[in-house]
Amino acid sequence: MHLRLLNPQIMRIVGREFGKGLTNIEVAKSEIGNILKEKEGVIDIAILDNDGRILFSYKGLILPPYKTADYKTSDGLFYREVVVEGKRCLDLVLPQQTMGLSNFYFRYLMYFPAIEKQMANINFLLLVLAFVSAVLSFIFSYYYAKKITIPLHQLEEKAKAIKKGDLEQEIPVLEDEIGELAEALRTMLLEIKNKQNELLMQNERLNEAFNEVLFLQNQMLNYEKFAALGKISAGMSHEIDNPLGIIIGHAEYLKSELPEDSAYIEDLDTIIREATRIKKIMRSLLSFAKPKESKIKEIELKTFVKKVLDDFSFQKIFRNIELNFEAEEVVVYADEEKLHQAVVNIILNAIQAMPKGGTISVKICSEDGFGVVSITDSGMGIPEELQSKVFELFFSTKRDGTGLGLAVTKSFIEEMKGKIELSSKEGVGTTIRLLLPLT
Repeated sequence: MHLRLLNPQIMRIVGREFGKGLTNIEVAKSEIGNILKEKEGVIDIAILDNDGRILFSYKGLILPPYKTADYKTSDGLFYREVVVEGKRCLDLVLPQQTMGLSNFYFRYLMYFPAIEKQMANINFLLLVLAFVSAVLSFIFSYYYAKKITIPLHQLEEKAKAIKKGDLEQEIPVLEDEIGELAEALRTMLLEIKNKQNELLMQNERLNEAFNEVLFLQNQMLNYEKFAALGKISAGMSHEIDNPLGIIIGHAEYLKSELPEDSAYIEDLDTIIREATRIKKIMRSLLSFAKPKESKIKEIELKTFVKKVLDDFSFQKIFRNIELNFEAEEVVVYADEEKLHQAVVNIILNAIQAMPKGGTISVKICSEDGFGVVSITDSGMGIPEELQSKVFELFFSTKRDGTGLGLAVTKSFIEEMKGKIELSSKEGVGTTIRLLLPLT
């Protein structure tokens, strides 16, 4: 407002001295200079016509031309910021109206060092604020990463591992909402483990049921074979056994009547041997097809098996056999006669697997609710592809075998609620394990 009041005063000085010549113009500038000394901040005054041409300038400072479009306006005042001699100044234009018409303009150039200093201080403060903001942003980012991003990444890695099936993951203990998420993941992992354990138990029960079905199925197949053998054996036993007895008797009589160097002795031995073999097969078939009812009782394995081995030790076939015997005192439930036949069958198979002699190792111990008789030979072993068939009826790896021995043994052991296992390696030997229920 004080600038508007200054306009008439300036106008009188300029109007009075303007027409007196160049010397008076300088006087006008001097008078105006005295006035401006009292007006803080005004460093130049100019008078413009309607077209923006400079009619009078106190200092004659070079300013950008006056164009209304370059200025901002407020309450009839036009203003803008300009730089003059390296200083940020305010360029003000005030219209001078006469009788309601704008005849010319007063243009003031103002400079306020205090304001510029204040602006510099403000800019410095803004710079400081920007720096502080950057530091705070970094601190917040670090805090965010430490408290949120890193724990979330850890939980993500744990979840991925769980998804792949690794249920042994340790979920970290965290705080706040992330802690609630971790606790939810921990609960989910526990539920998955429980479900997995339930599935494993169900799978184990299914396997047990499946094995039981397979066992019963094999039993049924064996019973069918036994029934067929029973019919055949019962019908043929008397028809074959009696003629075989007569053949053997006559052959032995003829052998006794011939001189020891007779050429027929070898033939008669062959007749006696093969006829005896047929008779033995028929008796095995009868015992296999029509087994006796088991008489289960308590048997101390160490004493029982030792007696069977002692009976063998006097036989000729046992002369080239080295026996290793290691036993614990184990009591099982078994049928004495059938267990005796089972052990004898396995010992005979072991001896036949070592025609040039070898080692038989017998070990007795307890294992998982069973008494175990383990018999190992150092014979030729059984090819891997044939091992699953050795307990089948009529299957034999020996050229003159009947295929009844191990089948009968398996049948007897299973009747006594036991199990039989075989492991063999060619060129190393064979191990057969009889597992019988402990008392």
